[in-house]
Amino acid sequence: MRKVCLFWLLLCSIATAAQEFEYEGMLFRVLSDSTVKVSNHDYMRGRRDTSYHYNKEANIPKLIGDIVIPQKVRYLEKDFTVTEIGDSAFMHCFDMTSVSIPNTITKIGRYSFRSSCITHFQIPQSVKHIGNGAFYHADMTNIVLPDTMDYIGESAFYACRNLNSIKIPYGIKTIKRFCFYSSSISIIYIPETVTTIEQVGINSDIFIDFMLHDIQDGKVCIFCNCKIPPTCVDVVLYSPILKNWDKYPSGYRLYVPHESIALYEAAEQWNYLNIRSIESATEVDAVSANVPEVGRYDMMGHKITGSCKGVNVVRYADGTTKKVLVR
Repeated sequence: MRKVCLFWLLLCSIATAAQEFEYEGMLFRVLSDSTVKVSNHDYMRGRRDTSYHYNKEANIPKLIGDIVIPQKVRYLEKDFTVTEIGDSAFMHCFDMTSVSIPNTITKIGRYSFRSSCITHFQIPQSVKHIGNGAFYHADMTNIVLPDTMDYIGESAFYACRNLNSIKIPYGIKTIKRFCFYSSSISIIYIPETVTTIEQVGINSDIFIDFMLHDIQDGKVCIFCNCKIPPTCVDVVLYSPILKNWDKYPSGYRLYVPHESIALYEAAEQWNYLNIRSIESATEVDAVSANVPEVGRYDMMGHKITGSCKGVNVVRYADGTTKKVLVR
């Protein structure tokens, strides 16, 4: 009799774990008898690679405006804690203007915010894992990542063309391949915990400005706190437009600990950059990662609303401007 009861309880547990339900306009999938994740609304379900963007438009959730992901949801007269944002959960939800992520979330799945129009992301300290392509081609201008994070997947910030700067969390050991490929990041902070940068792990489309011959000072700043140069598969910065591996303007600066300058100058994957000591960096060099955008203009100087196809001139609250190519 006891075996029968245990078998019945096991069957019930398996059945519950496979269930999905809607709550406040969002779809959730049961993970365990106490946890759920934001599900993917059948978006791309059945495909092995969620990077494909072919879909049935009807399956995209109609989420509009400021979205709040709840900490808990109620289903079958029971409370469940929301612990994950599932693969493709908010992919192509173009009408979302902001999202509030609760501190119960520990994982953000693959392509979960792909092509998002949200400009600012505040990731809570509870999040440990960001999946492959999580913010692929998102319109964000700013993102704050917690220092508690220990994994950022491949192509996580691929083609984020409005993202000016980013601080990689302390604890990240590997910058995965194509993590910042084809982004517009011009300031990046690398913690001393990073030991490896995979294929084209860091890349900035600010090189596009070099082709326009109208960039203010053509500056890309990397602040690398690693005393020993991280192992790199390729050169740290690669221009997909110029395909120029050797000759970069002196504005492409690498700031490292003073005692490590000789090591970086001897490292093949780093020594083509203009190497300086972190101690010599000025406030102008170390522009805050949180400077908000205050205006956007086309090449004729006309003010525009949001991102428009072509070259956008972006003005920031600290008075700086930057050209961004929007495709």
